[in-house]
Amino acid sequence: MKHIYLLPLLMLTACAGSRLESEKSIMVCGTYTADGSHGVYSIVFDNGKLTVEDSVAANNPSYLALADDMSHIYAVREDGENSGVYTFDFDPATGHFGESRFAAEGNNPCHLAIVGDKIVTANYSGGSVSEFEIGANGIAWNGRTMAAFAGCGPDSVRQKTSHIHYTILTPDSTKLLATDLGADCIYGFAVKDGNITLQDTLQLAPGFGPRHLEFSPDGRFCYLIGELSGDVMTLRYEQGTLTPIATIECDSLHVRGSGDIHVSPDGKYVYASNRLAGDGIRTFAVNDDGTLRNVGYTPTPSHPRNFVISPQGNYLIAACKNDNVIVVYARDKATGKLTPTGERLSLSSPVCLKWVK
Repeated sequence: MKHIYLLPLLMLTACAGSRLESEKSIMVCGTYTADGSHGVYSIVFDNGKLTVEDSVAANNPSYLALADDMSHIYAVREDGENSGVYTFDFDPATGHFGESRFAAEGNNPCHLAIVGDKIVTANYSGGSVSEFEIGANGIAWNGRTMAAFAGCGPDSVRQKTSHIHYTILTPDSTKLLATDLGADCIYGFAVKDGNITLQDTLQLAPGFGPRHLEFSPDGRFCYLIGELSGDVMTLRYEQGTLTPIATIECDSLHVRGSGDIHVSPDGKYVYASNRLAGDGIRTFAVNDDGTLRNVGYTPTPSHPRNFVISPQGNYLIAACKNDNVIVVYARDKATGKLTPTGERLSLSSPVCLKWVK
């Protein structure tokens, strides 16, 4: 396989005749593997063009995280009682994978986060949060259940019990937040001296179905998407406390399939995806008080489960699971508008994209 050597990010000189700055990097993609995917892929991103560089075998590596030095990639194995966490050796300069290892724990983990010297997984089916130690060699091992929940909400199908969907460290690194789609709440875990301990719970409106969230670049606000409500909630974050301040509609069709959410690098726009019908990405502008206003909607191929914004903010790249394709949109930094570039990379069931920085 041809080797491609890249500087970690970017050429800052504007392209002649183009409003976009040049961007060149590598991303990695996690997939579901039932329909022929190999596992995790590395993809060269070169000014809006996508090319697969390498791949490594794995079973349903549906969410990824990268070590700070990018020498290891961690992936969930979403496989019922055979679930756990993979560790892959990785060369960020070439995008090539090395040796892989696996540590078992959890039940259908759908997200993982790095918290100090630990990996934390959100276990959807288990309604629990697990932690794995990261050894001196960068390998995740010794998994154990950290907390388990048994709440429920009004949706008789998807809220019969707790479903932990996402975890994220707060900007001040004092708290780990975990969303419970099944029980309509956010759990707050205190992070101190290497220990992660359940501290408090924020109860949301019945049927909200919290899925993913992301903080503003300045850390003052948090944006939470409700898979079941189809709304995006703005919360203020201050001294370890989240306070809801506003909610805005994301899914105008009310099909209960909202997916991912991300904030632009400059903090001026928030993007959120919808699935199941009218698939696409809604664009919100951020007001001075942190609340949102709707400024547009961009259709996508089927099931945009995950998307990323390029490091300089010039592009949005969406992983559309059901149509087996990754698509690229040019992003106008001034207006937030997304425009299809026509670039598409065929890949079986792509569900997670991460930049190698």
